[in-house]
Amino acid sequence: MARIGIFGGSFNPPHRGHVLALQEFKEKLGLDELFVIPANDPPHKTLSANSPDALQRFVLTELATEECWNDAPQQKQQSHHPD
Repeated sequence: MARIGIFGGSFNPPHRGHVLALQEFKEKLGLDELFVIPANDPPHKTLSANSPDALQRFVLTELATEECWNDAPQQKQQSHHPD
Protein backbone atom coordinates (compact mmCIF):
# COMPACT_ATOMS: atom_id res chain seq x y z
CA MET A 1 0.00 0.00 0.00
CA ALA A 2 1.33 3.44 -0.94
CA ARG A 3 2.24 5.87 1.82
CA ILE A 4 0.70 9.25 1.00
CA GLY A 5 1.25 12.55 2.81
CA ILE A 6 -0.53 15.90 2.71
CA PHE A 7 1.34 19.13 3.44
CA GLY A 8 -0.68 22.32 3.47
CA GLY A 9 -0.05 25.93 4.30
CA SER A 10 -0.48 29.49 3.13
CA PHE A 11 2.94 29.46 1.42
CA ASN A 12 3.03 33.24 1.58
CA PRO A 13 5.62 33.20 0.21
CA PRO A 14 7.01 29.70 -0.22
CA HIS A 15 10.59 29.59 1.06
CA ARG A 16 13.56 27.34 1.79
CA GLY A 17 12.06 26.38 5.16
CA HIS A 18 9.05 24.86 3.39
CA VAL A 19 11.35 22.91 1.08
CA LEU A 20 13.43 21.57 3.98
CA ALA A 21 10.28 20.61 5.90
CA LEU A 22 8.87 18.81 2.84
CA GLN A 23 12.08 16.87 2.32
CA GLU A 24 12.21 15.82 6.00
CA PHE A 25 8.50 15.00 6.04
CA LYS A 26 8.82 12.77 2.96
CA GLU A 27 12.03 11.08 4.09
CA LYS A 28 11.20 10.49 7.77
CA LEU A 29 7.74 9.14 7.00
CA GLY A 30 8.88 7.08 4.00
CA LEU A 31 6.24 8.59 1.73
CA ASP A 32 5.61 7.39 -1.81
CA GLU A 33 3.57 10.48 -2.70
CA LEU A 34 3.29 13.90 -1.17
CA PHE A 35 0.47 16.32 -1.92
CA VAL A 36 1.48 19.95 -1.41
CA ILE A 37 -1.62 22.12 -1.05
CA PRO A 38 -1.44 25.90 -0.72
CA ALA A 39 -4.48 27.28 1.10
CA ASN A 40 -6.78 29.27 -1.15
CA ASP A 41 -7.97 31.33 1.81
CA PRO A 42 -5.86 30.53 4.91
CA PRO A 43 -8.20 30.10 7.92
CA HIS A 44 -5.53 30.96 10.52
CA LYS A 45 -4.44 34.37 9.23
CA THR A 46 -5.48 37.25 7.05
CA LEU A 47 -3.26 37.85 4.06
CA SER A 48 -2.14 41.42 3.54
CA ALA A 49 -3.47 43.37 0.56
CA ASN A 50 -0.12 43.11 -1.25
CA SER A 51 0.18 39.33 -0.78
CA PRO A 52 0.20 37.12 -3.86
CA ASP A 53 -3.25 35.78 -4.70
CA ALA A 54 -4.05 32.05 -4.51
CA LEU A 55 -2.99 31.30 -8.08
CA GLN A 56 0.31 33.16 -7.69
CA ARG A 57 1.06 31.31 -4.43
CA PHE A 58 0.20 28.04 -6.16
CA VAL A 59 2.66 28.70 -8.99
CA LEU A 60 5.35 29.97 -6.60
CA THR A 61 4.90 26.86 -4.44
CA GLU A 62 5.30 24.57 -7.45
CA LEU A 63 8.48 26.37 -8.46
CA ALA A 64 9.90 26.40 -4.93
CA THR A 65 9.25 22.71 -4.32
CA GLU A 66 10.49 21.30 -7.64
CA GLU A 67 13.83 20.39 -6.05
CA CYS A 68 12.10 18.06 -3.58
CA TRP A 69 11.55 15.61 -6.42
CA ASN A 70 14.73 16.08 -8.47
CA ASP A 71 16.30 13.00 -6.88
CA ALA A 72 13.40 10.74 -7.87
CA PRO A 73 12.11 11.48 -11.38
CA GLN A 74 9.51 8.73 -11.16
CA GLN A 75 7.83 10.56 -8.28
CA LYS A 76 6.05 13.77 -9.14
CA GLN A 77 4.80 16.44 -6.83
CA GLN A 78 1.04 16.35 -6.60
CA SER A 79 -0.55 19.73 -6.22
CA HIS A 80 -4.06 20.98 -6.68
CA HIS A 81 -4.94 24.20 -8.40
CA PRO A 82 -7.01 26.58 -6.20
CA ASP A 83 -10.56 27.33 -7.32
